Amino acid sequence: MWSKILCDVSIYDKFLLEENMAICMIRITSRPAGEAPEEIRNAWIGAVMPVNATSEGMVLSSILTHKEVMNDGDEFAVLPKDALRALGLINPQARLWWEDRVRGTSHFVFKKECCEVLPD
Repeated sequence: MWSKILCDVSIYDKFLLEENMAICMIRITSRPAGEAPEEIRNAWIGAVMPVNATSEGMVLSSILTHKEVMNDGDEFAVLPKDALRALGLINPQARLWWEDRVRGTSHFVFKKECCEVLPD
């Protein structure tokens, strides 16, 4: 079952890249910053997801408190459905935690320093 799911994910991600709906693929390599509990932020490590945009020109706010955060243009922006799909493959409990809190969010944003850009 898992091999089929992983195969479908890679086909979906490849489609996004080919149709210019994603600018690149990233793997989270270290704990992202944020307000979520440490164990929830650690759960992102290893997740692979398509990047929709960079944060340049975006007004950024925290997903949990909605407080405005500094945008230095050095972040990758990922659509919530793509970020949560990737997270759910490696940690379904962390995905459920986020699903309860992510309503109305346009993007998950990850600092480039905690990501690895994957080759095409």
